[in-house]
Amino acid sequence: MQQSQIFQEIKKMDPVQRLNLVQEIWDSIAQDKAQVPFPEWQKNELKSRYEQYKSGMQSLHDWTDIHQKLRDKVK
Repeated sequence: MQQSQIFQEIKKMDPVQRLNLVQEIWDSIAQDKAQVPFPEWQKNELKSRYEQYKSGMQSLHDWTDIHQKLRDKVK
């Protein structure tokens, strides 16, 4: 089946079904993570950020704190 045909079938689905499909697709990509290309610029950026963290120029924040701050903003 062609990609355009697949897309036409997906468009027939209701939004909840499409969201579930997207989640399943992301999960399948995550399982094949070794096959997903990792661009050099991303490797460089991660290395740079890690070096900044190790040198004390950057700090980490707990995800639960960040999540709560975001929730508080939308209340």
